[in-house]
Amino acid sequence: MDKFNYFQPTEIRFGCGRINEAGEVTAKYGKRCLLVTVPVFDAIAPTVEKVKKSLADAGVEVAHFDGVIPNPTTQSITTGAKIAKEFKADVVLGLGGGSSMDSAKAIAVEATHEGTSWDYLFFKKPPTEKTLPIIAVTTTSGTGSQVTQVAVITNTAEKCKSAIYNSIVYPKVAIVDPEMMVTVPQHVTASTGFDVFCHAFETYIHCGSSPYTDMMAKQAIRLVAENLPVVVKDGTNIEARTAMAWADTLAGLCIANAGVTMPHGMGMAIGGMYPHVMHGEALAVTYPDFARYTYKSAVKQFATMGRIFNSALESQSDEVAAEKACDEIDKFLKKIGMWLDLDGFKVPQDELPELAKACMVLPDYQNNPKVATLDDMMDLLKKSYKR
Repeated sequence: MDKFNYFQPTEIRFGCGRINEAGEVTAKYGKRCLLVTVPVFDAIAPTVEKVKKSLADAGVEVAHFDGVIPNPTTQSITTGAKIAKEFKADVVLGLGGGSSMDSAKAIAVEATHEGTSWDYLFFKKPPTEKTLPIIAVTTTSGTGSQVTQVAVITNTAEKCKSAIYNSIVYPKVAIVDPEMMVTVPQHVTASTGFDVFCHAFETYIHCGSSPYTDMMAKQAIRLVAENLPVVVKDGTNIEARTAMAWADTLAGLCIANAGVTMPHGMGMAIGGMYPHVMHGEALAVTYPDFARYTYKSAVKQFATMGRIFNSALESQSDEVAAEKACDEIDKFLKKIGMWLDLDGFKVPQDELPELAKACMVLPDYQNNPKVATLDDMMDLLKKSYKR
């Protein structure tokens, strides 16, 4: 067995009803909390109020930044950081999906450092110990942000989506309560749930994978295959929601210690240039053609994935099962309502060359078993333009 490292500093509190511990958890790290959420609407209002009450009962004062948007921007982060500084927050709690948790992380950096969050991207200067402690309370099963050192940010002026990547932004505590997920809309459930599969599978084929991450990735893939169609059909199924919440957490633990590959770099570029495209949607656009481009370079992993989705492939050779795995991805995307293309999102066809270059800005594509050239990337985008 090769040498490997594994690191995870986040305390995970998993299970139904754990939302009630938000105040107790936060009070360990500060007494003035910036609560970070999307604008409150009917479905999440009870959860927000429950968290506020829990914080108040624990003696924690609260300022509420409810300006989180999908694909958080440098502008929205700056607005939240200004509130944090004026309030003199000493802890930040992100409540919601990946956008809320990523925003909380970026705000925790910007509120305590010179400049903006964009100055602390993974290839720039690192954030310091001044970063405010972060509590993550996830209400979706998708991004795994509750257990990662990543905060994704979009710079609309540059039409670029990138990330802070540093151990300092690992949440101190992650609360994963499946009861908070039963009201997530069907399409958001499908989109975020497919992201869970992508995190797990891309870790599994990643050049930096390990026996530890392989173990978690395969379990996460199994849980998604079995449970995502169930929760897309019936979001109130608490057993399936719990399974998806666990799959999301496992996949987050995977990417925190290995990483993602080409589809995520492509998905980030799509989201950066076209912010109306959800992250899971962008991944769904790329996956059919990514799979057929890659499977011959990762036969064992694709075969294993294919057999998880279709047990009939157990009797087939690895080479056959790997090829058939591409068909299984197609079937799964159609089953969960995520059979998508770029044309459907009104991406201008004449902008594909610019998009292809953007797909190669992040280093994710270099971690793919088969590394794409610019011509390869352009070909993949053309194939994913209209299905």
